Amino acid sequence: MCLYGCFVLATRASQNLPAIVGLDLLILPPISVLASNLQVTCYDQGVEKHVKNLSQFQRYLRLRGVTKMANKSHSYIIDGVFTPRASVKKGVSAYTPVHPQQLVVSCIQALRERQPEVLARAETAFIGCVSQVNDQGANLARNSVLAAELDWSVSASSVNMCCGSGLQSVNLAAALVSSGANSVALAGGVESMSRVKMASDGGFMDGNNEHLRRKLIQVPQGISADFIAATDNFSRKELDEFALLSHRKAHAAAQKNYFASAYALVKDDSGKPYLTADDHIRPDASMEGLSQLKPAFAALEEQLTAQGLIGAGKEIPQVSPVHTAGNSSGIADGAAAVLIANEDFVSQSNAQPRARILGISTRGSDPISMLTGPSACCNQILKTCGMSAKDIDLWEINEAFAVVPIQTMRRLDLDPARVNVNGGAIALGHPLGATGSILLVSLITALEKEDKSIGCVTLCVAGGQSIAAVIERV
Repeated sequence: MCLYGCFVLATRASQNLPAIVGLDLLILPPISVLASNLQVTCYDQGVEKHVKNLSQFQRYLRLRGVTKMANKSHSYIIDGVFTPRASVKKGVSAYTPVHPQQLVVSCIQALRERQPEVLARAETAFIGCVSQVNDQGANLARNSVLAAELDWSVSASSVNMCCGSGLQSVNLAAALVSSGANSVALAGGVESMSRVKMASDGGFMDGNNEHLRRKLIQVPQGISADFIAATDNFSRKELDEFALLSHRKAHAAAQKNYFASAYALVKDDSGKPYLTADDHIRPDASMEGLSQLKPAFAALEEQLTAQGLIGAGKEIPQVSPVHTAGNSSGIADGAAAVLIANEDFVSQSNAQPRARILGISTRGSDPISMLTGPSACCNQILKTCGMSAKDIDLWEINEAFAVVPIQTMRRLDLDPARVNVNGGAIALGHPLGATGSILLVSLITALEKEDKSIGCVTLCVAGGQSIAAVIERV
């Protein structure tokens, strides 16, 4: 028997458990459950799974969003793509000749070729971007939609949650379609860090609000990263070793053309791609080379100490100048786009989703240390999903600075072998507004290629925030 909207589990009375457990009015994929003694066999979309006991069965349900999901539709990731990331060196990248809107257009065009029927049903778009001035101003999202020649009825919003912008655009789209307000939404992000330099908006960290500044001094993120290294006793060697591993994993993936299927190539007027692969990776990276790099924020730390903004008796009493250009994320240009649809659309169309979104979360944290939020945000989303960290097969933790994923792994007690399995932003670059979407598409690709089921993506965010999403491959 195949049930839609109700699970029934029969258990042995000798276990002192309820004879029948009913979960009513849930919007779930068809699953039938047959119980025999201590073994429960679940048929989920034609795949037979054997569950040894009730706790395993409850975990099985949790992983499908049963917990706290009554009367709520799932949202699905139909497809996603991203441009190869273009390293910015001396202010220039391979994409410098390309307007940022056209980077987004390249991604939308790739989705049009892969998912024409779904894209044609998109009703709204969210595009993340951090420096929304000049070429990235004037509602970049709406202009990108127009430049891509989507229907004029497709509304669009530009999203700025700093480094979390690309994932927040996905989360907003997912929330909208799961509510039923829309059936299909486009999400993504972009940052042309060569054409619109970082901090071009002139807002510093606090929007130059003197009233806020008298209450709270928000320092640049690099200072926060060095502060975390000092307070948590992370050595320069430890950070450099992590950076080296990021480059090695990214290079190994590149050698196998791991992400070729995820790329949306950006082409010139003659049809020639500007890039066919990420070009920030350093295959020749070594511990010797990394150890010779000078700390990137030492001079700034001295300046802020002299100004009395950090140092003894301050919110940041000490720093350890250990982050360099080698163990921090690389400056890069890039974009991504993701198609999100709700359950009704998926069930009534021929769409074949790649992943189901099980949970989304954002969370504020200490705006001084600023970068410590991912672990708390992940604990929050895991609790909502009824999971533990051990239920996650693969993690994508943004490598804004090496200290961030290292601290997150320590706090969540993660197996490093499950984290950033194809390298991260240290090796691949961090186009600020796009990275969240890029990491999500990278995670889906890795779950497919490694034959895994559950993944979590998380990023630290300037101002003391963090963001996360948990997905399940379908």
